Amino acid sequence: MKVFLIVLAFLGVTTGLAVVGSALNLITIPWLRFDSKVNMERDLVKKVYNTDNALYNSHWFQERAGSIKALESNIVIADNAAKEFDTAAGPRKDWTFEDKTESARLHAVAQGLKSERNSQIEEYNARASEADRAVFVDGIPTFFQLYKESMKKISLIAGLIVASLVFSGCESTTTSTASTYKAESQKVEQAQQKMNVAVPIPQIETSQERANVARRATIFNTENKVSYIYLVNYGKVMAFYSVKGKVSSLRSYMVPTEKLVDGDGNQCKDYWSTNAGYKPCYAVSSSDIDGTYGENVEGIFFFTTEGAYVEWKGDYMMSDQPLKLTTQPELVREIK
Repeated sequence: MKVFLIVLAFLGVTTGLAVVGSALNLITIPWLRFDSKVNMERDLVKKVYNTDNALYNSHWFQERAGSIKALESNIVIADNAAKEFDTAAGPRKDWTFEDKTESARLHAVAQGLKSERNSQIEEYNARASEADRAVFVDGIPTFFQLYKESMKKISLIAGLIVASLVFSGCESTTTSTASTYKAESQKVEQAQQKMNVAVPIPQIETSQERANVARRATIFNTENKVSYIYLVNYGKVMAFYSVKGKVSSLRSYMVPTEKLVDGDGNQCKDYWSTNAGYKPCYAVSSSDIDGTYGENVEGIFFFTTEGAYVEWKGDYMMSDQPLKLTTQPELVREIK
């Protein structure tokens, strides 16, 4: 009987412990789930919220937001510039090739800015939707901000202490320098006001500069005008000629050097092509009258009174009256 009671007691204790263990397991399930979640989030925080990652992503979002705002402002400016030019140029049917080229360029600039803005917005939104980056869209999270603010306060206090020590030693010097500067500035301003009264800005009624430019254009734009040119190099007069007509630049052209084409190379009449829907047009190099491309070398050309053609790349002096030379030119032309 005694043995039976011992066995029964053992079974009772074992069963009781099993029941208690099961109960404890049931009770701790929520805690285990919470603990697992905490561990997971702790690991996530360690990987995502490390200093380098946090600073990089926060700075990236801030810089990209600033860049998008700057592009918005530039787009407004570019659009206004294009609209103002189109309005000032008058009806499109009366536009010159230069008007069309400039209008196309202005609209292309605006379109390019818009494309860049859209590209940056797409990248910004793509990163903002990523779980490991989205937390930094509005800046560094709170605990970083607290640390940042604390460091700011410490730096501010240290700065105030240093500043108080520095300014306490040089306050009198700073005050004296500021007073001297203010007094000198007032004297300069007073002197300037006296000069404005003593020598006022004149109200001119004509312009000798414009008169000279107009006279020069009138004189040398005359057909069969005879003038004299002296070609100079190495500090010497190399040659001189009597010129019939006008001295011209080698980079003067009879046809435009650029033309408007769309992305497929088709000729455009306006800054928007209608060949295959509305597409922007671009300014590209145009061929010269001989079918070649490129630009001429720098220099001048002219025709002599005898009909000879001359090109020159260098310094020269020209007058519509012959000048007396004290030395003979280095190059002497032979007339046949």
